[in-house]
Amino acid sequence: MVFLLNRFFDAIVPAITGAGGTIDKYLGDGLLAVFKAPGPHPSAQAALEAATAIGTALERFNAQLASEGEGPVRIGIGLHLGELVLGEIGSAAHAPTTIIGDSVNTASRLEAQTKPLQVELLVSAQLLAAAGYAPERFALQQMRLRGVSDSLAALPVQQAAALPRILAAAR
Repeated sequence: MVFLLNRFFDAIVPAITGAGGTIDKYLGDGLLAVFKAPGPHPSAQAALEAATAIGTALERFNAQLASEGEGPVRIGIGLHLGELVLGEIGSAAHAPTTIIGDSVNTASRLEAQTKPLQVELLVSAQLLAAAGYAPERFALQQMRLRGVSDSLAALPVQQAAALPRILAAAR
């Protein structure tokens, strides 16, 4: 399992860093990435670029697994935009820099909803708007997320690699 996870992370992390993102932390079989561009628009654009590149990397990774006689890896990505807190959190002896806040929790809750919806990606309306897309042009799904007070509209995307086609169709 550890070998497979490391191969998987080796396959997708360049998609994140290549789009200007950084890995905040690894969380078992997942990770938390942040896009700290100077302003909401470039941050949102970078997140969309990374999601697409992750989807493409996943397709290549799964093709490699298939050639080895293994089954595919399935993933879930939640993208959201908002304020967050960056700081050293922990005991004095071990306080790594990390991010926290409602926007981090919302992205995590979106990711959790990908599994029951059987999609790879959920993009919040806030992130779409910040990236320059009119959210009303998409087939958004209203969701009630655990720990989030208001319902949230998000775009479900079956395969993250298809995101550019979906965005272009709504222009």
